[in-house]
Amino acid sequence: MPAPSITTADGAGHIGDTVKEVFNRSAFEAYRAENVYRRVADVKWDEAAGPMPGNPVTFTLITAIAPQTTPLSETVEPTPGDILDSTKSITLAEYGHAVKPTKKVKVTSFLGLDLVAVGEITANMEESVDIVARDVLVAGDNALFAGDATSRITINAGDTLSANNVRRARAYLAGKLAPPPPGSNMYISFIHPDVNYDLQAESGQQAWSAPHVYADPGAMYTGEIGALSGVRFVENANAKIWANAGSGSPGGLLDVYATIFVGRQALGEAVGVPQHVVIAGPFDDLQRFVSIGWYALLGYGRIRENSLLRYESLSSIGANT
Repeated sequence: MPAPSITTADGAGHIGDTVKEVFNRSAFEAYRAENVYRRVADVKWDEAAGPMPGNPVTFTLITAIAPQTTPLSETVEPTPGDILDSTKSITLAEYGHAVKPTKKVKVTSFLGLDLVAVGEITANMEESVDIVARDVLVAGDNALFAGDATSRITINAGDTLSANNVRRARAYLAGKLAPPPPGSNMYISFIHPDVNYDLQAESGQQAWSAPHVYADPGAMYTGEIGALSGVRFVENANAKIWANAGSGSPGGLLDVYATIFVGRQALGEAVGVPQHVVIAGPFDDLQRFVSIGWYALLGYGRIRENSLLRYESLSSIGANT
């Protein structure tokens, strides 16, 4: 008696070869760091609300009159003084990016490319503008260095951020009379996860306060991990890293991390055209090409240098330590 015929899913030349690979028609978005740096820009100018267009945008800062502690003479008029000021300017610049999928790829792709492109362009826009703000903060005049380092190039093995460095950063800002940012009674710090690993290992968890203890949920930063020595820390993987900038010994170079400490009016934002998604086209003869992009005309600038401090350090778990 012949053996019964069995149709399998991997056979060729019969109905089994109709079993094919199938694709999920949705696409998962790329992971990105949260956008946090722009939030500390508490000095703002918007061309839509401003009295006049122009570029650059200039802010005026009043210089404090020195305390007058000498007793007055009963019969002599005091010598009049003057009110001094200084200015800080922010230059508007254009930023943007675009993609241009062809009509053919949009028609034949199993993905909904229009939605994918708009989602990715929007995320790229928000991250790009946040990094523009970060780079302005990182370029501040005031810097301290972890361990026994005295400059970026002298950072070496063991020069990781410590609780004592945090206390020194807070003392620096307080000594410069910098108030905390609006809505906070503590300074704000942006810290890379690698640096946070070393800081928490050195300080111990018991030294930290949880965010819900000192801040309402609506006032918390995304990624806020707690407070140490009067400083609120926001962990962010987009914190600045200078690759191969430390000395390294013996041989080789080390990655250097920036941890930023921020007070009030450290960062200003000027907006000529807010960042927005742009869909343009089709403009070609056969109407095949549509651009999906984003555009902004804006700028960031440091308003009060004494409200900003950068600590540079190594991380014991960095990619190049």
